[in-house]
Amino acid sequence: MGEAAGPTDLRGERDGALENTPVKTEAELKREIDRWVQKCIAFIEKGGRKEVQKQIRTRDRNRVDACVGQPCPTCNISLTKRGVNPQRSTGVTAEHIVPRTFGGDNTSDNIIAMCHECNENRNRTMSQFFDDHGGMYGRNLSSDESDQVARFIEWCLRTIHSPESSRIDSELTTLSVRLRMDSRKKKEKRATKSTKKTPRRRRKERPAPSETSQDEVVELLKRILKTQQDILEHLQISFIRRFLRRLKTWLTPRKKTEEEIERIRTLRDKRARRSTRRVRSRRSVARNSKEKTQPSPVEAPHVAPNTVQIEPRAEADFIETIKTLLEGGEKILIVQLGNRLKSLLQSEGYTDYSTRAFLAAHGLSVSRGLLNTILKLMPEQVDVTGTHPEQYIQLKSSEQPVSRDENGASITILQAEGGDIDLFRKYAVGTIHEPMSMSKFGFGLVKVIRGNGFTGMTAKQFAAYCGLPTSWSLQKIIVTHLSDDIELTGDRVNPTLSLK
Repeated sequence: MGEAAGPTDLRGERDGALENTPVKTEAELKREIDRWVQKCIAFIEKGGRKEVQKQIRTRDRNRVDACVGQPCPTCNISLTKRGVNPQRSTGVTAEHIVPRTFGGDNTSDNIIAMCHECNENRNRTMSQFFDDHGGMYGRNLSSDESDQVARFIEWCLRTIHSPESSRIDSELTTLSVRLRMDSRKKKEKRATKSTKKTPRRRRKERPAPSETSQDEVVELLKRILKTQQDILEHLQISFIRRFLRRLKTWLTPRKKTEEEIERIRTLRDKRARRSTRRVRSRRSVARNSKEKTQPSPVEAPHVAPNTVQIEPRAEADFIETIKTLLEGGEKILIVQLGNRLKSLLQSEGYTDYSTRAFLAAHGLSVSRGLLNTILKLMPEQVDVTGTHPEQYIQLKSSEQPVSRDENGASITILQAEGGDIDLFRKYAVGTIHEPMSMSKFGFGLVKVIRGNGFTGMTAKQFAAYCGLPTSWSLQKIIVTHLSDDIELTGDRVNPTLSLK
């Protein structure tokens, strides 16, 4: 810590030693500084716990109050009783030489009488010198933080015990003086604002009371008299009769006034007009969408660039796609089926991956939904169990795979003698040219199989032809027999396939 000249600017005009200032020798002060620095650093690193004597003793409080009339140890102003000065700047306060925030205690050696202004100024100096001292608690301090704490503790002790020393930190002294000047300027500014006379608001002239005719006064008195008579009559009736009258009033429907009837009629007409506009708008939108979907033969429909134009497909193609997505016979959630369908549409270049677009592309009803459409077209081929949101779907197992030729006639797929797993491995490895999803792999495998002479055969049927169990899914076949050639990454629901 650097040395600086004595804090003459901070203490003001000061001559001689003060009775309230416990001056110590340099050797005593050094031992006191080392002791407090070690104690404060240990206190901060422990998280600021184990505080003792949280209240100042009565004898120490009386000792501080007895310093009234003595000069303040930092600014040399005469101390006054608390509450006497309206500005509270010279009122005597009990100041902790080492702040309790850093581990200072309430012992007599650490408490000194000080004016209220200097007490607040020391607190502001601490808050300004440490950017975030609250973040230092509960951890080991770095060397820079330890040096910063040591500088502040030494400044606190030297400004009280050796105010004329040249070892007082000049940076902290300058900061304290600047903060004191700023505080005084703010107080002067507030005092100036409070002394300014605010212009008195001019009272608004009250309007002159209107002249009331004699007839109006007589009418008002008659109404008052009538009200009083009704009250007296009501009080003379027994309690039971009053209750029956009130009950009759509640049960008898009140007749609506003409204004209420007119308002109800107006609201009813508004709702009718709004409903009519809504129906017309829906019809107009439906008519426009129908015209867009059926372009005139003379003018070709406009196709946006970088988009795939979807051709309507037959129901048989829809059924074949669902079978491919459900190959393997395992039970999957409806949500998983939707995710597989989305991956398939994305791999085939569709711009819209929703099930609504998939149904519309196949000429099916969009409002029915994917699950209801599957149950309508494939009731004997799929099983749906569970309730929403945990509904499961799977293909019904068959004893012998059946395929169909180009004319639609059924073809029985015979199993190869002894199985031919190498043939399945050859076609499966030839399908994977880049990392792909399981659904994309199933479609690619079907194209490869049918391109090599197995017309009308699905990937599941080809696996049965190669001697693999019909109850196994493609994922299980790859993990069991093709793990040396094909690698599966990602989660179990939607794994990614790639060649090793």
